[in-house]
Amino acid sequence: MLTSTTSGEAVAVGETLAGVLERRLYRAWRGPSVTRAGNLHHPPQDGGDALRAVRERPENQVLSDLSRRPDGRVVAFLRLPTPHRYLLPPPSDHVTGRLFAEATRQIVLAGTAPGATVSALRLAFLHLCTLDGAVRIEGGVVTSRTGVATWQVSFHKARTTVCAATAETLR
Repeated sequence: MLTSTTSGEAVAVGETLAGVLERRLYRAWRGPSVTRAGNLHHPPQDGGDALRAVRERPENQVLSDLSRRPDGRVVAFLRLPTPHRYLLPPPSDHVTGRLFAEATRQIVLAGTAPGATVSALRLAFLHLCTLDGAVRIEGGVVTSRTGVATWQVSFHKARTTVCAATAETLR
């Protein structure tokens, strides 16, 4: 549970279920050639009005090339804010769950009307997503009722879905 530092009230509740490989098995699985976040250099980009509405500080914007398709779906590419002490720490050798969660939040908020908030977020990590190569993000509303919309967001790398997310928004 996350609580507000000012009021002490609960602001979010979450849970995580993860499996972890021991160090030697992980190293054998990854191989000798590993790109780490501390070795990446992507300067913050000015992503346009939609991105500025989502994050004021460019170093916290994790989307690039944001656009809306004619069918209403929102598409973008993952921008690695390298390194980022919270979203992508220097020793990271893969896209972190925090970065996937923030990218989901940003693409959903960029695609909704001003004033909407993300009230629920669920992520499924389907494949390891290394730091090399482009990650395409696509999201859209799958259900909507008065004041609440459910979004599905998917992350694709080299034609493979590496993460699938569901988010709910309140207006």
